[in-house]
Amino acid sequence: IRHGGDRAFYSPALDFIQMPPFETFRDAQAYYATISHESTHWTRHATRLDRDLGGKRFGDDGYSREELVAE
Repeated sequence: IRHGGDRAFYSPALDFIQMPPFETFRDAQAYYATISHESTHWTRHATRLDRDLGGKRFGDDGYSREELVAE
């Protein structure tokens, strides 16, 4: 997990989670909700659950399905 920047995301190509600094979240609950969401995306990697739902871009069916899994 890398901290910095202003966006939270999982990078499948580089296999890391990027999180903004803890202090930028409104409270601890918001931080942990976000890191839990991104950690679910982390499980999709081929070395873990190997979950390929297709679609890699925002709006694709596969992207939407992956977001539903993470929620």
